[in-house]
Amino acid sequence: MCSLSDGNCPIILDQAGRDAVPPDPPTVYATRVLQPTRLANGGWDAGGLVLQVCGIDGRGRPYRSEVLAFTTGSTVTLINPVYWSGMGIASVPDGQAGPSIAAGAERGSSVGEGCPGG
Repeated sequence: MCSLSDGNCPIILDQAGRDAVPPDPPTVYATRVLQPTRLANGGWDAGGLVLQVCGIDGRGRPYRSEVLAFTTGSTVTLINPVYWSGMGIASVPDGQAGPSIAAGAERGSSVGEGCPGG
């Protein structure tokens, strides 16, 4: 899983809990597209597809998170592949730094409509 991600994956995996790996695949309840954007330094952010996922983790707790998938050439990269972490993907305006992991998806007693426990 972390082999498709950036260097933050092992840290987020430890924070989310290796013992909390969900027994079932997540439910994708929504998607959104991040368009490629020009960065302040003149480079480009690749954009990508944000998957909004939810489910029950390995500790029995509901989660709702976001995972960003994008390609560079023929390589697929995931931002926040630790999908039970409760993290979201921040969208940013043109000219700013690219998308990043952000707190604020959620963990809690309800994961929303279309999700287990929702």
